[in-house]
Amino acid sequence: MKLTAMRSHWNKLRAGWREKLNAKWTNRPHLNHGLPGLEPLKQLWRRLPVLHRRLLIVLIPIVLVLAMLPSP
Repeated sequence: MKLTAMRSHWNKLRAGWREKLNAKWTNRPHLNHGLPGLEPLKQLWRRLPVLHRRLLIVLIPIVLVLAMLPSP
């Protein structure tokens, strides 16, 4: 199997998995209620690239901890 064929097959599998996961989460009404005021923030979060989201998940707690440390 050529590399391009393998990559194409992998992308099809990954797309199917993502669709199934999204279908599961959208069909759960008890999880979709949330706080109405956070919806714009959720939309902003979803628009960010995945790398930026991951970096923010790591960097925000680090900055908060550093901000709480006493300074001389």
